[in-house]
Amino acid sequence: MCTGGLTNGGISRAGFEWAIRLLVLASLAAHIFLAFFAGFRRRQRSGVTTVILWLAYLFTDWAAPYAIGKLPFGSALREQQLVALWIPFLLSHLGGPDNITAFSFEDNKLSLRKAGNTLFHLLGTISSVYKQVDIGGSNRALLWASYFMISVGAIKYIEKAWALRVANFGKIRKAAKNNLPTSIRIQLHRHGKELNDEEALLVAHSLLHITKGAFADYSVRKGPFRSNQTLREVFNVQQENNNTGWLNMCKVVEMELSLMYDILYTKAAKIQTCLISYVIRIVSPVTTATMAMLFWYSSKAAQRGVDVIITYILLMVTFCLDVRWLLRVTASTWTYAFFNNAKRESWLKHEVLCTGRWHRIRRLIVSLDPRQLLLRQQRGNYRLWTGVIGKYNLLDECIHDTDKDIYSQLLKLVIRSEDTLTEYKYSRGYKLGTLGTRECLRELLFEQIKRALGKAYPRHKVIQTEMPAPGHPPPPKAGVEGEYDYSQTQQSTHLLDVALGFVPELQELILILHVATDVFLVDMSNKVKLVSDKEMLYKEAIEAMSNYMAFLAAARPEMLPGLDLRSLFKGTCRKLHEIWENESAKTSSKHILAHTLQQVERNRRKNGDQRSTGEGDGRRFVLSEGVMIADVLIWAMQGNKLVSYEDIIPWLEIRPQGEDDKDFEKRKDRVFFLLQLLLPDLKMGLNKTYPICELLELILESWVRLLINVSTRCGRDSHAKQLGRGCELTTIVWILSHHASVFSI
Repeated sequence: MCTGGLTNGGISRAGFEWAIRLLVLASLAAHIFLAFFAGFRRRQRSGVTTVILWLAYLFTDWAAPYAIGKLPFGSALREQQLVALWIPFLLSHLGGPDNITAFSFEDNKLSLRKAGNTLFHLLGTISSVYKQVDIGGSNRALLWASYFMISVGAIKYIEKAWALRVANFGKIRKAAKNNLPTSIRIQLHRHGKELNDEEALLVAHSLLHITKGAFADYSVRKGPFRSNQTLREVFNVQQENNNTGWLNMCKVVEMELSLMYDILYTKAAKIQTCLISYVIRIVSPVTTATMAMLFWYSSKAAQRGVDVIITYILLMVTFCLDVRWLLRVTASTWTYAFFNNAKRESWLKHEVLCTGRWHRIRRLIVSLDPRQLLLRQQRGNYRLWTGVIGKYNLLDECIHDTDKDIYSQLLKLVIRSEDTLTEYKYSRGYKLGTLGTRECLRELLFEQIKRALGKAYPRHKVIQTEMPAPGHPPPPKAGVEGEYDYSQTQQSTHLLDVALGFVPELQELILILHVATDVFLVDMSNKVKLVSDKEMLYKEAIEAMSNYMAFLAAARPEMLPGLDLRSLFKGTCRKLHEIWENESAKTSSKHILAHTLQQVERNRRKNGDQRSTGEGDGRRFVLSEGVMIADVLIWAMQGNKLVSYEDIIPWLEIRPQGEDDKDFEKRKDRVFFLLQLLLPDLKMGLNKTYPICELLELILESWVRLLINVSTRCGRDSHAKQLGRGCELTTIVWILSHHASVFSI
């Protein structure tokens, strides 16, 4: 080995060669890590694993091209030829494993740039192999095996660029025009029962056009779906006290979203819609094994031992991964769907679908999965939603001041982005439980979602309506926080809303109802003792939904339609913090803070302060209007007399400020407007006494209504981005609404 001389700006040749060797091994390690752990993104929102996956993804895209450009090295021709055999493996690393193509949704939008990079990398690779292997002679069989492996790696690399290209919504919409189903084939052995994970996944493949149509914004013909007898049985919920059809629909929707993740972020969907990809998966392990045998029997004289060992490592690991991908493709339900959707009948299609052989092969292959052997997880369970939602509470954050604890300070040193830090801290707030389990929080929430969707899509009559998006002129763009007083912008915008009767932004409504819910529940706990399990479950569900929607406003405003009113959220937090410091003596009790807020706002109204309706201080109107909504609910909870809707204003002590107060009617209309938006069912039953259980149900229905509104009006790109970071409840509700419009509920 030559150790003299300098290369690359002063680095010794020996050191440079060892650096390249370590780089090749590191590229292999990153490739292995992606192959085994990339699927975690399907269910996990954030955390250490996600960060490492991101680093591995970036490292592979950089390391492989760099190493290819520096290979081969060595003083002897045979050494150069040996090291040049590493190029096919590095090219395979560039192609990436089958379970990840894009790390973020934006990668799909840059697919054209990726295609250009792919072309130049392939040209450079071909040039390197020709110069270093072909010239000077070598083992011709090994040479041809190397060329064949380069061809396989090149196709895998092209597959990645192609998968990114076709994952664009425009391409999906264009391809759908020629592939919309005219009939649906579904083969189930159990009818009228709850689907297991395997059956739900196969049904999801058949209904995937509904979800793809929602994401890519194209119309789906509903006739083939509605006319299918099997689907009518699967989603039948007409029978009284039979919730099986709804449970099946929820499970199928979760599976469809998992398949949509495959389309947007992996090669799976593209591989199994192209016959050449199947051929490559079969040929690849055969080629690698052939090259390993030829290398085993070839002469290794004048070759360095460390390079020989690295070559064996590359060959063995690549062969094992190739076998793994072949088995995954064979057992994948995408393969079943490929043959199921084939228009022409053939003996192969008959063997796959009709004889049951594919199902037996799949069961055999899946049984070899470590999760089956060690963890006893059910097949397909990894595709289901985790049932975890975020949790953020304004009052809790104010009194606990979590930003100053040691854990938060350490996180700030690692996570510099405030938005990312908030999302990481609060994304695992509630575990809703398993759907289908009675007395379960998730069961109650989804039952309320079903009832709400049923009002628009009843079984006996499918009504198709589209509510226009509320008109709302955008406020002037604010500057960088700390350089501009956000409250001035929010104050002027809010004055315009009140004066012209504009519909408030959804983020504003969420914060108002969130404050109202907290204040009401605190007051209720002081006056009423919940005795039944149903009442306590309703209370828990209300808290979960209120804190979840506040979490979206605080950590994921991109999942909310309309303007990102981050300044409104932060201004509300600051104002609440001022009340905590000035009025509550910095109590650590959420109940005392809520009671203090309630008294402060009542005193403001009693003293005739117009700002209690939100017309003054732009940072305070959320708290003021939230307390007003809470007071109306408390009034309904008391039930000591029959009251009318018109009595609300005197009860809230909102009075005109003199005879010439021209804004009194606007302030009064604003209160009625908010009640109509947030608690529309209250008006119908206010002239009666409300049992506490009915009142809790009314509040929960209001939160569910707001959840559906947010879900169906959130941007498609936001839903798609969130699929790559763990599925979101709002995305599930959105796709459920599309299925409800097709099948009714």
